[in-house]
Amino acid sequence: MWRILLPNHMKKTVAFSACDQNNLKYAKLLIKSFRYFHPKIDFVLFTNAKGDLPTGVEIRPIETDDDKIWYRQKPYFADILFKEGYEAVLGLDSDMLILGSLDYIFNHDEYDIGTVLNFNPLDFRTYGEITFKPLHMATEYQNAGLVMMRNHKLVKHWLKLCYSPFFQRFPYFEQDIMNIIIWFGEYTHKCFDDFDALESYAAWHGLLATHSGLKMIMRDKDVILPKSEDGYPSQDVKVKVWHPAGGQANEDKLNFRLAFSEEVIERINEILK
Repeated sequence: MWRILLPNHMKKTVAFSACDQNNLKYAKLLIKSFRYFHPKIDFVLFTNAKGDLPTGVEIRPIETDDDKIWYRQKPYFADILFKEGYEAVLGLDSDMLILGSLDYIFNHDEYDIGTVLNFNPLDFRTYGEITFKPLHMATEYQNAGLVMMRNHKLVKHWLKLCYSPFFQRFPYFEQDIMNIIIWFGEYTHKCFDDFDALESYAAWHGLLATHSGLKMIMRDKDVILPKSEDGYPSQDVKVKVWHPAGGQANEDKLNFRLAFSEEVIERINEILK
């Protein structure tokens, strides 16, 4: 069931991202796109970047010498925000564009942690399958790019494991540990990319739509990836988040003008203006 959103000072919800100097330009686009849809939700940017920092959000310097902070950033910064009294903490990678309202994520609280799938077929064909037995990569293994956390105990558990001797043994660090906690822990989990039949909600929020931009169309104000004959997707889906992810910062990484059709580019320009 949909939940009624309370005023932000009551529900204590916050979104955050973290970036270094190289990823600051991406974080600015993330913040602009997030603010378009959610102007009243608190947003904190943790950064060690200097110079022209984004406005309209709270900027906090990263106060740690941990050279692995980028590989355990979600539980590290979420723990700080929970300690300040927030009850729902949404962590977002800096290299994302928000293309639609995230109300579905904010309006549900029946889980301890909510995530998105770590799969798209082009990456699968190009790089092969991420090996993390016994989870199925296309339907079970979760991505840590977008994580809604509603349980401080879970976050502390996740953070503790990210500072354990086991941390370095996992190729995807905090993400692998997050999946262990989700599937083998005592916590409740929701995947936002799964079809919600009760509410007829079909939307993707990250990697699933990464390489499908040229197939997307506009329907009213929604970015839509239409049903495809090859079954990907098997029905029309709204694209809420575009996350190119992976690799080093470069000029084309978040260049949406190369990734989408003209009508979607026009909509993104409207969001970012």
